[in-house]
Amino acid sequence: MVKLVLYFYFKETFNDFKKIFIYFLFFLQILYSKERFSHSGNVVFDFEKELIWEDQKNIKKANWIEANEYCKKLELDGYLNWRLPYLHELESIYINENLNNKDWKINEVFNYTSRDWYWSKTKFHSNSMQSWLMRFYNSSGEIGLDLSFKHSVRCVKYIK
Repeated sequence: MVKLVLYFYFKETFNDFKKIFIYFLFFLQILYSKERFSHSGNVVFDFEKELIWEDQKNIKKANWIEANEYCKKLELDGYLNWRLPYLHELESIYINENLNNKDWKINEVFNYTSRDWYWSKTKFHSNSMQSWLMRFYNSSGEIGLDLSFKHSVRCVKYIK
């Protein structure tokens, strides 16, 4: 029993230290660097938007409800409290090199990307049974699709 109590105490202490360390890195990033993104393990830090992005080799495919549940339950590199990104957050990690709406791609800091559409938390305006999606390769941007379709999931969380 003592071992179990000590384990949870040190696990929580380590998590607190990890949070403080992340804030410290965030502060240093703002002060001394012009780099917006930093890759570490299975996550990408977006210091400009104050977000942490999932970047795993095994990309989850799910319908919209399953995608939300997957993100809520995700524990990745010691981080909890994940969620589906909003459409504007997905748009923020895209690069449009030719400015012609056909050459959108994800920022190179991400190692793993599916050629499929990615769910957003943003519902389609005219129909609550649809959500906005974006694709990371050769995309003209976003579309609204039925929530029951299976598409790729990339979870996000706030740094704070």
